[in-house]
Amino acid sequence: MIVSDVTLLELIPLLSLNYYYFIITKSQITHTVSRHHINSEPVKVALFALTAEFEDVILKLLMKDLTKVNERYAKLSEPERTKIEKRCKKYFPKDKKTRQTIIDIAVPCILYIQHTFFSQKIEILKNSPDLLHFAFPDADQSILFEELDFIKKVRNEMAPAVRFLMYSQT
Repeated sequence: MIVSDVTLLELIPLLSLNYYYFIITKSQITHTVSRHHINSEPVKVALFALTAEFEDVILKLLMKDLTKVNERYAKLSEPERTKIEKRCKKYFPKDKKTRQTIIDIAVPCILYIQHTFFSQKIEILKNSPDLLHFAFPDADQSILFEELDFIKKVRNEMAPAVRFLMYSQT
């Protein structure tokens, strides 16, 4: 049995212990919740939205000190950087008049970090001790890495369902 004000993020680990729970509201059982509910589309969208907000926070952290953007971007492997740069060249083709792209005008690494995938942002964050200490000053690094990997896993599991919902509605 759990109380009705338990949050989704508190509920998820509980469902790994039991298949279902009774929800109590003012000393009465009012609902049941099971692992089946976690796999429903509304819950997947809600979890994906939470990870999208977290991705925005990570991006702001990565951009916090613009003098370190090149250094942070370099923490990705060469093949990953090459893919990002190719993707940006595809998204930002040359202007017909000036023969320049936004990549030529802007600081390229800033643009590239903005176009990394969620998992790449997590990896850059994990390899940036100064940011980890700034954002999570009292965290045990091994536990923090486990949590970041868990968030990445949740995001990767939710993305296909959200993509399907987005495209099935059009």
